[in-house]
Amino acid sequence: MTMSAPSAWSSAFVRSPPGGNCLTRSLILYRLLAEVNASPRLVIGFARREGELLGHAWVTVDGHALLEEFAALDGCTELAAFAQNGVQEQPTTITTRRR
Repeated sequence: MTMSAPSAWSSAFVRSPPGGNCLTRSLILYRLLAEVNASPRLVIGFARREGELLGHAWVTVDGHALLEEFAALDGCTELAAFAQNGVQEQPTTITTRRR
């Protein structure tokens, strides 16, 4: 499988250790991808897991989440999203499986 240029580029430069801060990682990735006109979208969302409400941040390009495992987005609801130019967009619905 071939990675797109933005995905390969971001994978090479942005690594987050397990348990790392998703907001910090996402803000850096969003900014770097915006600089190369990759049309990133910064998303802030939440999910309820085991009775807890958990926040999460991630970046998408062309509708695909970058540097995310499917489990991290499973059941997430978008709360806010920002286009490449920083303008807030309407959140979209994420289709995920329920366990």
